[in-house]
Amino acid sequence: MIHNPITPQNYRGIEFVHIDNLPKDQRTQLDDWLPITKFIKIKIAENVLDHCVNYTDYLFWYENYYSKKENYLSEF
Repeated sequence: MIHNPITPQNYRGIEFVHIDNLPKDQRTQLDDWLPITKFIKIKIAENVLDHCVNYTDYLFWYENYYSKKENYLSEF
């Protein structure tokens, strides 16, 4: 199933995606593709969101890997 890219969250000018909020197929595939050095943590008040990624990295993955793979699979 093809999902549209999600809208980023924004905190203090940092656009990011909390990977736990992605659809399951995107979450799994992005986790497998993304180098661990690309993960970021966002501290909002006393809460720390880990398992986040900059929106530009997510969008690059989505446009160059995820959507192309999903479009290819949907042809069969």
